[in-house]
Amino acid sequence: AIVYWCVTNCLRTGVPPRAVWAGLLGMVVLLTLTALRQKYLQGIYRVPTTFDHSNTVPLFLNQSVPVLLAFGLADKGMTSRRAIVTLVAALGGLFTVVMSFSRTGMVLGLLSVMGVLWYANRRASGIRVTVASIVVATGLTLGGAVMAKSIVERFMEAPEASKMARDEFNRAASRMASDHVLGVGINQYPYVLTNVPRYREGFVVMANEEQAGVCHHIYWLTAAETGWTGLVVFVVVLLRLAWVALRGAWRERGLTGTLHAAVLA
Repeated sequence: AIVYWCVTNCLRTGVPPRAVWAGLLGMVVLLTLTALRQKYLQGIYRVPTTFDHSNTVPLFLNQSVPVLLAFGLADKGMTSRRAIVTLVAALGGLFTVVMSFSRTGMVLGLLSVMGVLWYANRRASGIRVTVASIVVATGLTLGGAVMAKSIVERFMEAPEASKMARDEFNRAASRMASDHVLGVGINQYPYVLTNVPRYREGFVVMANEEQAGVCHHIYWLTAAETGWTGLVVFVVVLLRLAWVALRGAWRERGLTGTLHAAVLA
């Protein structure tokens, strides 16, 4: 929230959008290089990059890559060299999502990139967008060919215990939300689950873990930590942001419209 507030107010006071591009580019390049090191030098199967867990990687990058891609596609004031660097970085960010092997993250990452490509060709069309789209499509095809076997194996051979553990966490979150009007407190779900035995009743997969774990479902987690009222507020905030992005994508064209579409994606 602090970062969002800071960036929003910087833009309102006249900081050019190109500053956002520079920040996103730096972050995505850093994570991509970190992922490559972990994957090919350290042999880590599901790379966490700079985060504690690999599942966090797509949660972060799937918000950054579409916006970075929008700059590379539709910013006509950007030099060709910067545009190429931007597109390559966006592809690297998507590749990093794939290296995290989060199944939902991979699907959502691909859909968001394809959505931005489609929008840019409809509402910001031009020679640069066409050429850039070909570059991105080629990169997606080559990257898909290289990673196809590993991706298929990840979807086909994912352990059933993973789904069972998530279901256990969700049930515990539901109980917490029902027991506490204002929830158990932000970031307190793992502590409560670990130290209050009744929330682990019925656990099978995670029954013997010293640290009980973290709920992987953002809506159940929000309900557990802030109560049902907090969940409603959270959803309203998300819908408000989505509405602003949808309205901008519908009304605007060019870079502005494409950036709105990327945020929506």
